[in-house]
Amino acid sequence: MLHPMPTTGCCKYRADIVYSPEIIDRRLMRSQRIVNQELGTVDFIDDSGTLNLRVHPRERGHLVVQLGSSTPEYAAAAAKLVAGDVDGIDLNCGCPKKFSVSGGMGSALLEEPDLLESILRALVSSVSIPVTCKIRLLDAKDGKSSIERTIELMQRLEKTNIASIALHCRFRHERPRQPAHWDVFDDIAKAVSIPVIANGDMWTLDDMRRLKESHGARVSSFMFARGAQDNVSVFRREGPLPHWEVMKEYLRVSEECGANYYSIKYVLLQMWGDSAGIPFRQLLVLRKSIEEIKALFAEYDDVSGIVSPAVVEAVYAALRAKNKPKPNNNPNRKNKKHGADAGQADASQADLQYESPEMARKRANISPSDGAPDKTSETAETAEDGASVDLAPVPAPMLLASEIANLREHMPESIGQ
Repeated sequence: MLHPMPTTGCCKYRADIVYSPEIIDRRLMRSQRIVNQELGTVDFIDDSGTLNLRVHPRERGHLVVQLGSSTPEYAAAAAKLVAGDVDGIDLNCGCPKKFSVSGGMGSALLEEPDLLESILRALVSSVSIPVTCKIRLLDAKDGKSSIERTIELMQRLEKTNIASIALHCRFRHERPRQPAHWDVFDDIAKAVSIPVIANGDMWTLDDMRRLKESHGARVSSFMFARGAQDNVSVFRREGPLPHWEVMKEYLRVSEECGANYYSIKYVLLQMWGDSAGIPFRQLLVLRKSIEEIKALFAEYDDVSGIVSPAVVEAVYAALRAKNKPKPNNNPNRKNKKHGADAGQADASQADLQYESPEMARKRANISPSDGAPDKTSETAETAEDGASVDLAPVPAPMLLASEIANLREHMPESIGQ
């Protein structure tokens, strides 16, 4: 089961149920339903021309639209509009972010159980498809423990005739860096008769199995979020595919489905999250159009036929360590940038020369594939999602044969190809 992420690709990799991103009810209810003959999709577009929802044929039988709402009438109107094109409606009662709670939506509803109950009843009575909701753990209060309060709320919600409840096993104030509380699931799931969906720290199918064996015997389904965002093929029973192959497929499918540049770039920046993906992400953040993103992918593909991007970065990391600046013999001299001893400066600032793709092409008399100059620099740039990205010097994605040979010569034996 996939929590809001790129949904079409997840269906391909055998996710059973996929959720849309949270869509505010008032935005959706103002939309017009339009059949997109060119893409073969059903689009919901408002008066300003904003695309609020696009349903692809591959998603049918799997797609749940997640609503943000604080008003029963608005929620019902939005649900009615899309009910004929999707397979379920979910009310978001778990999002702790400001944009959601400031409007009385998301996790703000957990402290307004009467309102939450009335919204769910309005949804259930207005559509014939399943209605669900997702909540978080409630804080201990009024002499009752967290588990007691959470069970009481779930039992109230069960009486609205919803089909299931998803439980993100963190509190409202907790963030992803804090471990999820898997130990609560057995006690909570057995307190209600409807299916309970477990969410929180699901990265792989092995995590799902571990939870099932330890504290999730009564859990009916498992919801993946960040794990699927990192590598959407996580649902493959045979095991996930390499990040690079999945990212190329995502780019292809996103273009096919008419996704915009900002959405594509944002999702790609969330993928390949380990250290091996850093060089690619540092270059990706500088790309200003889909064509520039495609050119970057093409350059990396040129390299991967000889040495994979991960191996190239591993080699450069080894060379950086080898060329680390010698310790400063003058204890009174400080590093201006960090205020620390110069000898302890970051290894990434070692005296090792890097070459941009544009410089490499000029030296070899190779024309750029797209004519777009590389803009790599040693400054920081902010991605569309507001996250600051460190743009320390990185290896060029396109390496000449002589450079490949040089890398192999210096390649530590521990690094495979």
